[in-house]
Amino acid sequence: MITINLLPVREERRKQELRGHAGLVVVFIAIACFCVTTVQANLASKVSAGTREVAALKAQKEKYKTQLDEVEKFKAQKKDIEQKLAVIENLNASRSGPVRILDELGSRTPNNVYIKSLNTEAGFIELKGEGLNYDVIAEYLESLEESDFFENVKLETSKGKKVKGLKVSSFEIRAKLTNPSAKASDEEEEGTDVKSAKVNAANGKVSG
Repeated sequence: MITINLLPVREERRKQELRGHAGLVVVFIAIACFCVTTVQANLASKVSAGTREVAALKAQKEKYKTQLDEVEKFKAQKKDIEQKLAVIENLNASRSGPVRILDELGSRTPNNVYIKSLNTEAGFIELKGEGLNYDVIAEYLESLEESDFFENVKLETSKGKKVKGLKVSSFEIRAKLTNPSAKASDEEEEGTDVKSAKVNAANGKVSG
């Protein structure tokens, strides 16, 4: 009987299988290293791009910072100029206001009315004087009411008396002082609002 020893064949086959497995492991490791390297390269590229973008944004910020500072400086200068102009306008108004009021009173005071005293306080004017009679005083009140400088003209007191044998009527008149320019501006704004309301109402009817 012939005896064949198969152990060397099995050993050789086992070695070949081990070599095959080792080759697969090496391939897997190489693929893994390639993937890791690729991911790291992508991440490094993105980080580099992000760094460059941040640097560019910082450069733009510094570039526009000077312009923004100039704009803020201009705004501050403009505000300062406007405040100075407002002060000048107020001074001019305070200087010309009494003169204009006196001119208005002078043009509306008839010859048979005599103003003895005039006082202004807290936006009101008080007139004390004498008139030939009550009718003249009443006409004077109406004339003041028609003026753009006065509102709510009221006759506080009125009584008859004699001055050097002549009968006259003394009076005290109180009225609110107004600014004709501001009044005209308010009336213009009210007119504009009314026109806008009418136009909106008309558009509503058309669309309806």
